[in-house]
Amino acid sequence: MLGVSDEKQIVEKLWRSVEAAFELPPHMAANFFSPTGPIPAHPESRRGYQRYFLRDRAILKSGEKLFGIFTMDISRRGIGFLSPKQLMPKENIQLILTNGRKYHMFVTRCRRKGMNYFECGAKFTPVSQS
Repeated sequence: MLGVSDEKQIVEKLWRSVEAAFELPPHMAANFFSPTGPIPAHPESRRGYQRYFLRDRAILKSGEKLFGIFTMDISRRGIGFLSPKQLMPKENIQLILTNGRKYHMFVTRCRRKGMNYFECGAKFTPVSQS
């Protein structure tokens, strides 16, 4: 079994080999990693599950290409992240988090937020029971 430091080294190695990596814009860089814990829910929210801040780097695999992304938040059902690549709804992707875990997902939304990045959301692909 890999130790925590080994897992982080794997993601670091992958980060250096990606086709494109998201870079935090200066206006976001100062406070991006500060929020932690549950995200306050809006009274009109229709979300089924509580979201939590998850501010970290991760690897996105789209087809055979790897991209460096930053995660923003996570819930039981999905994850929000910032990507250097535009993704299409229903596109199948794989995320590799810094703990080394891999998740199969499908894109639910992707909006341009800046000149070189997109804010995306994806849902976990259900695991089939055998």
